[in-house]
Amino acid sequence: MSDTSAALCLPEQIEFQGTTYKVGPVSFEIEAIFCDGLLDRALSLAVRKAHVLGPAGARDLLAGVARDQAAYQYEWGSDTVTKAIYSAGGFRRLFFLAVKKNHRDFTEAQSEAICDDQQKWEEAQKVMGKLLKGPDPTTPPEAADNV
Repeated sequence: MSDTSAALCLPEQIEFQGTTYKVGPVSFEIEAIFCDGLLDRALSLAVRKAHVLGPAGARDLLAGVARDQAAYQYEWGSDTVTKAIYSAGGFRRLFFLAVKKNHRDFTEAQSEAICDDQQKWEEAQKVMGKLLKGPDPTTPPEAADNV
C-alpha cells in the first residue's frame, strides 16, 4: 500500500480461494459496531451468570458494566477495546466487519475459514495492522502534528 493510499484510508486486499476481498478501512461505523458488540457481550455475561451469582451478584456485575460504560471503557481507543482487538476472538470479529463493509454477502463462516488458515491468518493480521496504524480519526489536527 502506498503512503497516499494509507493517508486516504483506502482498503487493503486479501485473496482467499480465488476471491480477492477488500478489507477496511476501519470506519467510525465499524468502530461503533465493534464497541457496541463488546458492551453487548458484557451485558450478556451478566445476564447469563445471574443464576450463579444470585440477585446481589448479578446487580453488582451489571453495576460494574454500567460504571465501565460511563468511564468510556467500551469506546474506541480504550484499554478494554484495545485488549479485545488484540485477542483472537476480537481480531476475528473486527476482521469480519472490515471485510463485510466491502462485501455485503461475506459471511462469518467465510471469515472463519480465512482466519483458520494459518498463512491467511498471518496475512490478515498484517493487513489489519496497516489499517489500525493509520491516522487516528479522533485526534485533533494540532495534536496529530506533535506525534
